[in-house]
Amino acid sequence: MHALWPSESVLFSSSPLHCWPFPCPSSEVALDPLLPFSTRHPPYPCTATSAATSTSSSAAQQQPGSRRFPRIQSDVYDKDDGDGLEYLCKVSRSSAHGHRHRHTERRRLEVLKAIRETEAMLNEVAFRRKRILQGALEDELLPVNSGGNELWSPRVSWRRLLLPASTTSGLQPRRAVVALAWLAVLLVVSCVTFAVEVAALSALDWLGVYLPRASPQERFRSTCLARDGPLGWNVSTPLSCASDPVLGFWAGHACERCQSGWYGKGCSVLCVASMHCSGHGSCGTDGRCLCAWGWKGSSCNVSAINSFRQRDLREAFLESWEAYRAHAWGHDLLRPISKGALDWVPGGLGLTLVDALDSLWLIGAHEEFAEAKQWVRSSLNFDIDAYVSVFETTIRVLGGLLAAYTYDNDYVFVERARELADRLLPSFQHSACGVPYSHINLKTGHCRGNDWAPASAILAELGSVQLEFRYLSHLTQNPVYDLAVTRVMDVMERAQPTHGLFPLYFQLDTGTFLHDTVSFGAMGDSFYEYLLKQHLLTNEREPRYLRMYNASVKGLLNELLVVTPKFSYVSERVNGGLNHRMDHLACFVPGMLALGAGTDGAILATAELLAATCVQMYLQSPTGIGPEGVTFTNLSMAASPKYYHLRPEVIESLFYLWRFTKKPVYREWGWTLFENIRRWCHVPSGGYSGLRDVTQVPPTMDDRMESFWLAETLKYLFLLFSDDSALDLDQFVLNTEGHRLPKFPSTSP
Repeated sequence: MHALWPSESVLFSSSPLHCWPFPCPSSEVALDPLLPFSTRHPPYPCTATSAATSTSSSAAQQQPGSRRFPRIQSDVYDKDDGDGLEYLCKVSRSSAHGHRHRHTERRRLEVLKAIRETEAMLNEVAFRRKRILQGALEDELLPVNSGGNELWSPRVSWRRLLLPASTTSGLQPRRAVVALAWLAVLLVVSCVTFAVEVAALSALDWLGVYLPRASPQERFRSTCLARDGPLGWNVSTPLSCASDPVLGFWAGHACERCQSGWYGKGCSVLCVASMHCSGHGSCGTDGRCLCAWGWKGSSCNVSAINSFRQRDLREAFLESWEAYRAHAWGHDLLRPISKGALDWVPGGLGLTLVDALDSLWLIGAHEEFAEAKQWVRSSLNFDIDAYVSVFETTIRVLGGLLAAYTYDNDYVFVERARELADRLLPSFQHSACGVPYSHINLKTGHCRGNDWAPASAILAELGSVQLEFRYLSHLTQNPVYDLAVTRVMDVMERAQPTHGLFPLYFQLDTGTFLHDTVSFGAMGDSFYEYLLKQHLLTNEREPRYLRMYNASVKGLLNELLVVTPKFSYVSERVNGGLNHRMDHLACFVPGMLALGAGTDGAILATAELLAATCVQMYLQSPTGIGPEGVTFTNLSMAASPKYYHLRPEVIESLFYLWRFTKKPVYREWGWTLFENIRRWCHVPSGGYSGLRDVTQVPPTMDDRMESFWLAETLKYLFLLFSDDSALDLDQFVLNTEGHRLPKFPSTSP
C-alpha cells in the first residue's frame, strides 16, 4: 500500500517538523485487530508531540520573519475523526501569512486524511474479502464507519466485494448501474423483437403467405458445405467416426456429419447429449441450437419447426398434384418437363390419381380428394384390352382404392376395388400351382409371364398381393380373394429353404424355385415385408407368417449381412457367392426390421446401422441424391446404376426408425434428403422429375414423375414430421405402396 502514499519530499517540503503526517497510534488503536496494519504501525516515527519539543531548535534557525522558517506559534491540532483516531502533530502558523498558511495547512491535512482513510478502507475490504472466501458468514461482518457513513454492512457487503475500489468516489458503481441498465434494455429489445417475429410469422402462416426459408445447411454453407462440394463431403478422405454410433458415422476432410444433425469440424457432444437440436434444428460450434427460424437457444420449438416442414412438404405435394391435374389428368404418369402424360395401358388407369388418394386426405387436401373421387366414380375404366402387371396394379390401384375407403368411408371405393380384383383373379386361377402369372389382360383375362421370363414368377410379385386381397375379403365378406392369395403362401411355406431365404425365380409348371439367386432388392424385396405384415394384419392370429418371417431374418443376418468399419449392408447371393451390392429398393429393410424387432435390441441396432448406410448412398453422391444401387469395394461405395426415380425406401425406413426409437437424427436425415431432392428434381414449371445420373452436377432430368412420389415418398416425409396420431401403427398396416389398411379385429374369423 506504500505506492498510495505521497513522497516525503512532497508532503514535508514546507514543514520544519519531521513528523509522521498521521496520528501516533494509541494503545487501543495499536491493539485493534480490525484496523489495517499500516494504521497500527506507521511507516514514519512520530517526533513532534509537544510545544517544548517543537521549539527546541536553535534560535539562529528560527529568526522572526524568515521566509524559509517563519516565526512559529506552537499549538497542538487535535481532531477526532469519528473513528477514535487523533492527529497529534505540531503545526505552525505564520503571523504574517497566518490566514494563507492555515488554509494551506488545513488542505494538506485534509488530503492526508483522505489518503489515510482510503488506505484503511482498502485494507479493510481485502481483510473482509479474505474472511468471506474462508467461509465467514456475511452477517458476521462488522460495519466500518467513516464520518458517520456506513461503508460496509451485511446489506451492501457483496456490492463492496465486487466493487471495492469505488466506495470513495462512487464512479464505478454508477458505471455498473449504467451497464446493467443497457443490458436490461438490450434484453427487452431482444424479447420484443422475438415476440414480433413470432407474431408476424404466425400471422403470415394464418394468412397463407409463404416465406422461403433457408435450411440450416444452406445458411451455414459458407462454414462447411461450400468447401467440399454440395454436401461438404470429401469422399476421398477416410472415414473417422464410423465406429462411434453416438457422435456420428462419417467424417470428410473438413466436415463431419453427426447424429445431432450438426455440420462442422466435430460432433457437438452437448447437442448429442441433450438431443435438443436434432430434428428441431442444428447445433452450433458452441453447443447451442441453430433453430430453423434462425435464432440460438438451449432448445428449439419442435412443433413450430415440424409445422413449417410439413407446410413445405404439403406445398411440394400440391404443386406436383396441380401439375398432374393440368397436364396428365386421368393418365398414369406425368411428364413434368414436356407437360405431357405417359400411360402403361392405352388411355391409362389413372395410376397417379388413384395412388395419391389417401395422401390427399392425409395432408388435408379435401377439395382435391373430392374431385379425384368423382373421377373414380365416373371415369375410372378397367375394361381395357391390354396387359397389366398383376403386382403393380394390385399394390397401386387396388391398394389405393381400399386405403381411400378407410378415410372417406364411401363405398364407391370398395365397389371399384372389387371390380378390379375380379379382373385380376384369373391370374391365380389359371396357374396349375396357384402362384399367379405376372401379367393379365384386363378385358380378356388371358395370362402370361414376363417377357424375359415367360415360364417363371418373380418372388416379390407372387408374394406382395396378399394384404390387399385379404382386406378386400374382409370388407366384402367374400372369401374368394383371401383363398386365392392364401394358396400362394401355402406353396411358399412348403418351399422355404432351410436357411430361410427364397430364390428370386419360381417355376410355374413345376412349382419349384430356379437357380439360387437371393436378394432383398429388386424382385425379392416386398415378399419378406409381406410375411411380417400379414402377421400384423391378421392381428397376430396366424403364427406361420411370423415363423416364416423370423426364419428369413435369421437367414439375412447369417448369410447376407456384411458389416465393415464404414458400412453395414445387405449383399446378394449369386451362384453360391456374395455380390457386394445393395439396391435402393433394399433400403426398405431397416424399416422392416424396426417394425418387427419388438423388444429385440440387436435387431433394432442392425436396422439403424443399415439405415446409416442407406443415408450415405445419398450423402456421398455429388448431388446428395441416392442412385438406384451401389457396389461396395475396398470399404467404399460406387453408384451402379446411377439413375434416381424419386424412390421412397430410404425415407420409409427413416419413418419407422423415428417411430420406434424417437431419435431426432432420423428426422434430420429425412429433411436433408428432401432438400436435396427439392434442389435437383424440382421442375420450375411444376412437378418433380427423376434423374438420369446422380453423379453429374447439375444432373439431367428424365421427365418422368412416378406415382409413388405422391403415394409414398412425400407421404412418408409428411408422416416423419407428424404426430403419431396421424398414423397409428397399432391399428393400421401399410402396404408396400404406402397405403394404410386396418388390422383385422381380434374377434374376426
